[in-house]
Amino acid sequence: ESFSRLSKGGIAILLDSVQKIRYFRVICRMNMELEDSKLIVLLKALDKTELGKLENYVISPFFNTSKQLITFFKMLMKKYPHFKSFDKELIFKRIYPKEKFKDKKIRDLQSRMLGLVEDFLAQIEFMKQGLLMDRLTLQQLSERDLERHFSDKVKEAGKRMDGEKTINSMNLFSRYSFFKQKRMYTQKFKALGKRNENYD
Repeated sequence: ESFSRLSKGGIAILLDSVQKIRYFRVICRMNMELEDSKLIVLLKALDKTELGKLENYVISPFFNTSKQLITFFKMLMKKYPHFKSFDKELIFKRIYPKEKFKDKKIRDLQSRMLGLVEDFLAQIEFMKQGLLMDRLTLQQLSERDLERHFSDKVKEAGKRMDGEKTINSMNLFSRYSFFKQKRMYTQKFKALGKRNENYD
């Protein structure tokens, strides 16, 4: 009988150990999934200066209003530059201290952060397109009937175009759109008897 109790006790310990091993393997797999994710691959592709700008982008309330993503980003950056040895449970506990661990929530954070980083890359490229920025600014000024602002921006954009050394399809399209907006706005205020000769 004592042998039977001992066997049962041993089996219980063995089953408990097996469960712990399985749980450990699951956690390791989840952590590896984060290391190999598109998000981490993308972060590794950014240099130190770009990551610094990305941090400013993430914490900016204009581009991101999620405190969870800010915390998530800061925890990821603690693993810079190798971005390895993540602990999803620790990350989850820091972001959701009162909740039971759910891997789906971490994966959702990854997806949202990936989208934010991709938006950041688009913003970097947008900032390089001076003529495109001028065109979009002129569009907004035109829609708000800000005649004086529009006039000054037309002059500024004209100087920018004159200084452009590289002509490509994007520049040509921006030039075309610029002159189209300029003509439409001039005609609009001419009809109102408020035409500004500075547009010519």
